[in-house]
Amino acid sequence: MFVPVRNGFPFVNKTHQLDIGGKDISEYLQFLLKKKGIENVPNIDKIKEDYCFVSDCEEPDKEKVEEVSVELPDKTILKLKEERYRATELFYHPERIRKELGGIGRKLFNTLYDIDHYLKRELRGPIVLAGGNTLFKGFEERLTLETKYHDINSFFKNRIKMHATQDRQYIQWLGGSIFSLISVFPNLCTTKAEFDECGPSAVSDRCFYNTK
Repeated sequence: MFVPVRNGFPFVNKTHQLDIGGKDISEYLQFLLKKKGIENVPNIDKIKEDYCFVSDCEEPDKEKVEEVSVELPDKTILKLKEERYRATELFYHPERIRKELGGIGRKLFNTLYDIDHYLKRELRGPIVLAGGNTLFKGFEERLTLETKYHDINSFFKNRIKMHATQDRQYIQWLGGSIFSLISVFPNLCTTKAEFDECGPSAVSDRCFYNTK
């Protein structure tokens, strides 16, 4: 999800979404291994997190990609090389699993481009990365390159900046915990009785940035 934020307020009607998550990367890694004749690899999420990375281009120099050996629970050895970066290419080529066209670089550029002109200079950086998928080695660098690649008219003049904190996999929870401490938080909460009576609209109608 790409959400422009200014002074703490999100531009809800300017958001873009990429329908690719960690589960998709894990399943695609499993698929790539199956093509090599290796099926039903256990602990695939852990293997993905420990050994996969984002390359600086779609097909990097294979001679520079290190092959790693992973010992599975049954003591067999799994060797990974091209799969290490090809699994994460889904971020940039979701069509490989029949999802929408346009990867994460295109989505980020579209989000920046759709912002009102007078805000573009302010919101082109820093771009805050959040979520576990942004922890892949090379994620920040590749996203910067891809966004600049789509900026064919140098609209942002190569001034796009990324901001990646060490705890970014928890940043949504940290933000939620801070939000819960502000004085008006109880007034923004929806009770179960209200939700049972009105459904999801009970939440959206109470939200101060409702776009209806």
